[in-house]
Amino acid sequence: MTAEHLTAQVAGPGVATPTWRVLLSYARPHRVALLAGGLLSVATTVTGLALPLIRSGRIHEGERHDNHDRLGLV
Repeated sequence: MTAEHLTAQVAGPGVATPTWRVLLSYARPHRVALLAGGLLSVATTVTGLALPLIRSGRIHEGERHDNHDRLGLV
């Protein structure tokens, strides 16, 4: 399949369409799934970054109050 064949399918004969627009036209039916996957990926990253911050906060809280017994529960 050549680039001319791909541009002819989307834009018609004689009209040049950038390759990224041709590829985007194939992804258009799947845009909901792609958007959901992107949002879930961001949520996973945020969760992965938040857990160490929460744990370090609890460790520092235990150190401030000289409550070293709670450090074992973290």
